[in-house]
Amino acid sequence: MNVFVTGASGFVGRYLCDHMEALRWRVTRASRRSLPGHAPIDHAFVSVEQQVKAVGLSDVVFHLAGRAHRTSGEDPSLFHRDNFETTKRVFEAAVRVEARQFVFVSTVRVLGETSSRPFAPSDVRRPGDAYSRSKAEAEEWLEAQRGRGIAITIVRPPLVYGPGVRANFLYLLNAVGYRIPLPFARADAPRSQIARANLAGLLVACVRDKAPDLEVLHCRDDKDYSISELVRELADLMGRRALLFPAPVGMIDRVARLAGMKAASRLFESAQVDDSHTRATLDWHPRVPSRDALNETVAWWRTR
Repeated sequence: MNVFVTGASGFVGRYLCDHMEALRWRVTRASRRSLPGHAPIDHAFVSVEQQVKAVGLSDVVFHLAGRAHRTSGEDPSLFHRDNFETTKRVFEAAVRVEARQFVFVSTVRVLGETSSRPFAPSDVRRPGDAYSRSKAEAEEWLEAQRGRGIAITIVRPPLVYGPGVRANFLYLLNAVGYRIPLPFARADAPRSQIARANLAGLLVACVRDKAPDLEVLHCRDDKDYSISELVRELADLMGRRALLFPAPVGMIDRVARLAGMKAASRLFESAQVDDSHTRATLDWHPRVPSRDALNETVAWWRTR
């Protein structure tokens, strides 16, 4: 199996490439960063012709590269460039080399930040920020490419965690680990997440000789934690006591905004994923139990 992976130096990309190489797949790693044996490539700036040369004779193209986190003062149009325009270029290259499958890693956030019931693949897109809008645009464009002789698979993970995690999950690890009291005692709404190892397992499982022309796959771990449950679980794995206290949601939102963060009120609402189609279609299930995956993440955190 010859595969091409964009975003190969990223949090998920590195692990996925290592996992596939352990399966004896031939992996070409593409990244803006210089990687051993692989020349750097920035998909936002190279032509389709250059993309074609990089993709080579790959059977499957995994497109993970993109812009995920916005920093203060960053131009929102960069998300459109890096998540939408780049997807178009990489897809066109995959078509030209006659790859049989294009796997696009999107996000369940294209459907919204919170839900009254688990998000289903068929739900209407309601992206809420520049990042999720750019992913939604890419999904819509890919859907319009049906019938071009290549199977298109869109994978929508929720929050992804594991050793090396950054952003909000790392903030939470630090807060629990350094015994910082958190105002989430009443944040008891379930929210889906997925361990990096489980997401990589799904990405491998979705590669098939005769994949559907277009398929949207959702995924999640075997347990959905509320924020308060997650804090307690992490504290237990660290051998600490969870320091949770109740606070008005409005006050938490104001403090979060002053700190330059998104509204924290969404953490008090459900954001679950319905992955029944994925499990039934691929006979897939997350191989790493949630607590084990969290424990591995905590073990990594201790070494920092």
